[in-house]
Amino acid sequence: MSHGFDILNNLIVLENGKLTVLRSIEDIETLLEKLTKIQDTFREKHTPKGTRVKADIDYMIRLITNMAYFVYEKELYKEH
Repeated sequence: MSHGFDILNNLIVLENGKLTVLRSIEDIETLLEKLTKIQDTFREKHTPKGTRVKADIDYMIRLITNMAYFVYEKELYKEH
């Protein structure tokens, strides 16, 4: 089950000049909340740029959610 954590170790977020390595479910939840807010901003913008940004964010959310599954599985394994 360590493969999920290995994937997550490679996920680094740069926000306001600060680098953060995502290591837990809470870190991932925070990132998904921020992405969802950005996604909502572009939801009603039917311009080519707005559509592209929303599609890119949709894709990122799907990838991060899939990675979160592996981390969640690892955290469950540590508890037992």
